[in-house]
Amino acid sequence: MTACFEKSVCSNITERRNEKVAGNRKLKLLYIIDILLNNTDENHAVKISDIIESLSKLGIKAERKSLYDDIKALKEYGLDIEGYNEGKSYYYYIKSRLFDKDEISLMIKAIDKADFIDKAKKERLAEKCLCLLSVNER
Repeated sequence: MTACFEKSVCSNITERRNEKVAGNRKLKLLYIIDILLNNTDENHAVKISDIIESLSKLGIKAERKSLYDDIKALKEYGLDIEGYNEGKSYYYYIKSRLFDKDEISLMIKAIDKADFIDKAKKERLAEKCLCLLSVNER
């Protein structure tokens, strides 16, 4: 895969969201989706306590029980969330995404080969493609 430029684009997107809606409890489900999509994959999972901590940093209070209900609702909506027990903890992760790592890599290579796209635009498109992966897959 090409060099990773996700820090600028992905960070900017996240920062804009955080500035606009920090503390807005109505957006809790969307933030849970962001947390799961950005931080989990089949090899990296998060505990409920990790989600609570991430939401807290955004100014959103969440309790364990409400998060279990939120995750259940997201699963019913169609988000492919899996979970497993390890010791006394239960972990969650996104099992499948719209595009997998190989597909993202293919798109980035195709963008790179496109002669009609200038270099700056190619880098920007590659950055956006990488944002579709978890931070651990980028």
